[in-house]
Amino acid sequence: MKQQLIQQELERFSEMIDSFPTSEKESKFYHIESILSPIEYNLFKVFFGEQEYKKALSLVLEAQEAIKKCKADDLEGGYEKFQEVKRKSEQLSEKAKQYVTLYYLSGIAYYHFRRKDFDQAINYTLREIQETESIENKGATSLHYRRTGHVINLIKIFKASHQAEKAIPLFLGSLKYLLNGNADLMPKGGWNSELLNFIPYVRQRSFDIFFIEAVDTLINLQADNEHQELLFRTLFMEIPDFEPQNNNQAMLYNWLYLQRLYHQKNYLDFVKDCTEFCQTPFDNSFDSLKLSLLANIIQISQLHLKESGLQKQLKRKINDFIQTKLASPDHLKNNVCHLIIE
Repeated sequence: MKQQLIQQELERFSEMIDSFPTSEKESKFYHIESILSPIEYNLFKVFFGEQEYKKALSLVLEAQEAIKKCKADDLEGGYEKFQEVKRKSEQLSEKAKQYVTLYYLSGIAYYHFRRKDFDQAINYTLREIQETESIENKGATSLHYRRTGHVINLIKIFKASHQAEKAIPLFLGSLKYLLNGNADLMPKGGWNSELLNFIPYVRQRSFDIFFIEAVDTLINLQADNEHQELLFRTLFMEIPDFEPQNNNQAMLYNWLYLQRLYHQKNYLDFVKDCTEFCQTPFDNSFDSLKLSLLANIIQISQLHLKESGLQKQLKRKINDFIQTKLASPDHLKNNVCHLIIE
């Protein structure tokens, strides 16, 4: 009987998928950088002095050019540019030099990341986090958002170097810190979540970004059920329960609820509630939530529909929806669509 009810819900899902909304091409949310930059400009004009800050900004732009060289595979050209920035920064005041050093350390970490010298990338990223804290302690408290954001770079390096045992606690620690101020799993240093409260919007978007990065990691494990289950148990199941305070939190809360249903093998309620979730329009920066749930639907269909005509129809419709209506990166889409042809 339950098997039949699950099949009926999958059929309903297949019928409803054409009505699921198409994602907008561009996110409607402001970039965190665009909000922080004018605040920091006014702060650092006073902190460094306007002339020193302008000199520092000029070197920051040069460091960003060096990063572009690394992204274009001109690693040695980028490295030489970073060293030039470091030499020029010696002419600045101590505070301005320390500010430029943050961008130098970030750039050198990226240079080593691209060379797959992950130990060095980790070392420079940790130094960047420590240097950011040092400037915060001198009064530039708005940099606390940036220090929190640096942790995601550390996570990406651990992921790339196949050190999940180090990446997962940092994921969880960052989500707890942004959610309720618990700093137990954050990198070594002084953490004060009260510093995040001066722009609640940025705090929420930071939480969104860390959460979606974790979901993307889950999607990248579609072909590895064992590690996918491990990530769910050690990360998503450990996120403290929270009362949603806004639409963003409500979406993430509902996704967690659906994932619990799936991992508890409560497939009937999962498919039913997943249909409602996928009918809800929301910003394309959350498309990974839908994409991961569609992977779950595919896996349920393989268990309960076998090689029926309904399964083929459902898979075709899911593939079309993913390819034409979601704004997720192609590599994530392909990870899910690959399940359809297995």
